[in-house]
Amino acid sequence: HYKPIYGLKTFKHTIENDIRKKQTSISKGISLIDIDASKLNNFTEKKSYQYLTTIREYIDKQVINYNAGK
Repeated sequence: HYKPIYGLKTFKHTIENDIRKKQTSISKGISLIDIDASKLNNFTEKKSYQYLTTIREYIDKQVINYNAGK
């Protein structure tokens, strides 16, 4: 969430929720990846491919690190 769409009050609440969720995830050992999709104004398969690539690369690294620890 990068800009207020539904007003500042809602935006502030959303940011607070994002921070809380991130802190909870970290405390439980859950890795998160932040993807800035703010420039993706409308979803199409072609436009979203770059995000899919980012996600796949992240997952591949996590799997490699996991397997290296075995």
